[in-house]
Amino acid sequence: MLRVFLRISALFYRAGIGSVNLLYDFSIIAPQKAVKPVISVGNLTLGGTGKTSVTVWCANELMRRGKRPAILSRGYGRTGNLKEVRIVTDGQKISGDAQSCGDEPLMMARQCPGVTIAVSSDRTSAARIVSERISPDCFLLDDGFQHRRLFRKGEIVCLDESILRAPYLFPRGYLREPVSSLSRAGFAVVKSARKPGDYWHEFENIFSYKLKCVHAFFSYEPAGFRDHVTGESLPAEWISQRRVSLFSGIAHPAEFEQTVRSMGGDVRTVTAFADHHAYSAETLSNLRKNAGEEGSVLVTTDKDSVKLPADFPCKILTVKIRWSSGENELMRYLEKCLAA
Repeated sequence: MLRVFLRISALFYRAGIGSVNLLYDFSIIAPQKAVKPVISVGNLTLGGTGKTSVTVWCANELMRRGKRPAILSRGYGRTGNLKEVRIVTDGQKISGDAQSCGDEPLMMARQCPGVTIAVSSDRTSAARIVSERISPDCFLLDDGFQHRRLFRKGEIVCLDESILRAPYLFPRGYLREPVSSLSRAGFAVVKSARKPGDYWHEFENIFSYKLKCVHAFFSYEPAGFRDHVTGESLPAEWISQRRVSLFSGIAHPAEFEQTVRSMGGDVRTVTAFADHHAYSAETLSNLRKNAGEEGSVLVTTDKDSVKLPADFPCKILTVKIRWSSGENELMRYLEKCLAA
């Protein structure tokens, strides 16, 4: 009965998503243009494909090449008036916290020095206000694949192997819209634990159509650790043979656990919360207590660290992207979009 209910619910969800897409596909609703070019970075699933990390990489690479990008985000999980345009950072000073800005925008603000970041559910208004105040060269639309209201010059979609295992729409599965929507993509970034090999061909064969866009494969590697209180950087080898207790509120906590284990960490406990989890004082107290009983050090993710108090004694695992291939292809795609 549950499967039948989920299938029927997914049909209604598909009808709603399909109706909106048709309105844009046939220009019944025209996307609004920003003053500067917009490049969207998004995905098809409810999370976990690395889109925020790709947004950070794009912003930093554009900055390194003399551009002035600004990031527009919805700020998922934040409280207050969601339509209000909030400047998380003007590139110099970070304003607000995870509750008012969202955990991912705050994390991006720390990882993208010099980049302006704004949050609002109305990203068209956000683009206008940022243009008036800062005058950037371009916009990166974080988690923007389904936000078709804002016209974009480029469409980057992040994928992983999860859609091969369960290609079903929400709530039956984790897809936000049908896989056929990938026909809108201009560039696909594929996060895969396997070697690239025939992965792309497997993807095309399973979904019985050809995705006509450039694609690149990438994987993550740990860069080391940062002490949340002192800001001290520690090498990746620091964790070898040490007792650690993990906690996180991300889409795929098993990947975080596997990363720490692969580095030689002696993982004693793993506490996984829902994605974008807001930590209460009681929860943090229990985590510290349990870690003390195990004689272990608490370790979490960069995304979770922005929601911790400054005096919380915790070693933070930071992860950077190591491109297995495709870095040059993605940069060429960005340059092509901005030159058009």
